[in-house]
Amino acid sequence: MDIEATATHTFVTEAAASILAGRSVQNLDVALVRGQGRLLTRAIAGWAYAQADSNGDPLYAGIRYVSSLGDFECWAIFDGTRVILDATENVSRADSPVVEIAALFGLFLR
Repeated sequence: MDIEATATHTFVTEAAASILAGRSVQNLDVALVRGQGRLLTRAIAGWAYAQADSNGDPLYAGIRYVSSLGDFECWAIFDGTRVILDATENVSRADSPVVEIAALFGLFLR
């Protein structure tokens, strides 16, 4: 579920109305999703995790969102989701993106 998408906000506002109403939210928007209120985002994630089709299979494998620490795309993968990585490229501690991110967060690379 792409929680950043306007269409998702509209869908969740209708489909999870009782979850939102319990937190005094009438219309979900990006400011609420990215806000400091983690209880709201956790409630939405819990609702999405519980959604299943008529066979009991999950409707969502996780949630895509943008970090509140910067313009970083993040993925929360739900438990039980099968993840297949196509690792065709090696990553080194010396790679400039790795060095930049480490510096941004004050991390030391060994």
